[in-house]
Amino acid sequence: MLEPAAAVEDRRTAYPIPFDSGGLLTAGLALRLGLISPQRISIDSWNADYHALVLYARNLIKELHKTPARVYAVGASNGGAQVRTLLERHPDLVDGGLEWAGVYWTPERNMLDDLPVFLREMPGYVAGGFRDRGVVERLVERGFPPDVVQDDPAHPSLYAEYYSNVPPFYADLTLFAYALLIDPEAQSSFEVPACVPDPHDPARLPARVNGSGLAVPENRAAYVPSAAARRAIAGFAHSGQIGKPLVSIAGTLDAFITPQTNAVGYARAVERTGAAALHELFLVEGGTHLDTFALFGYGMQPQAPFAWAAFDRLVNRVESGGAGGGGAIRTVRTPQEIE
Repeated sequence: MLEPAAAVEDRRTAYPIPFDSGGLLTAGLALRLGLISPQRISIDSWNADYHALVLYARNLIKELHKTPARVYAVGASNGGAQVRTLLERHPDLVDGGLEWAGVYWTPERNMLDDLPVFLREMPGYVAGGFRDRGVVERLVERGFPPDVVQDDPAHPSLYAEYYSNVPPFYADLTLFAYALLIDPEAQSSFEVPACVPDPHDPARLPARVNGSGLAVPENRAAYVPSAAARRAIAGFAHSGQIGKPLVSIAGTLDAFITPQTNAVGYARAVERTGAAALHELFLVEGGTHLDTFALFGYGMQPQAPFAWAAFDRLVNRVESGGAGGGGAIRTVRTPQEIE
């Protein structure tokens, strides 16, 4: 929920918007997030609710009509993470699953480790006009896809879209929200007025924030998950031990939930548990985390047609014994390559 920073009752959980893209900073707005305010809703609770929802839907359909012939779980991003968890913990409730760009949670390495690396590199990269190849090389080494730059003043860099160019400032806001959600040692607070815009590029460079903890952009960039955070993540971490067929898709240009760490990383976890026969992953060439970004150029393409093709493949495998599984990881350029 967007509201004036001065009107925020609990400044320990609201995100003071540090970029002036869309005039949000000039308007003095903050973002209050339902997952941490008025109370924190844990990822354990999300997974339990998803399990309960599937169980309720099955029973409701049975009461109103008859027992469903097949049940499939489908989700993207955090929803994709929930599909994985359901197939690991309650495979009896579904016949198979499709996940799109799912988050891969492990205590040792997760997005709370990766996003701060991105946030540390971006201010200098933005200030340098997106020309510093050293930044790109370091992020690629960390598992991010290479940046794509183009001659378009409104959309000059794909990295910038995930940083400050498009609300809700995906990498920055996500680090803020999930660190506060998961890490009991993370804190945040700001005063009013909260933000002083960067005079050089207020739309793309972070403001100076009158606050402390994770309210401050520099502190988000320096964030390291505490030992308590890693213990919390262990409670809902993915094991890879799926019990029903799962088809995964992820975009090769996803600079947010990066495919190498989250999609390929999960595929390797499934393989380690001996469940590779149930899984396959399709990496969509030119796909990114949000299909709306395909409107910005960069050689991107929407992934929704690939998701439909992947779902059809899943159904064909489950219901007709079609091809699939085997732990395959394939890069595809058209939906027809999945069917």
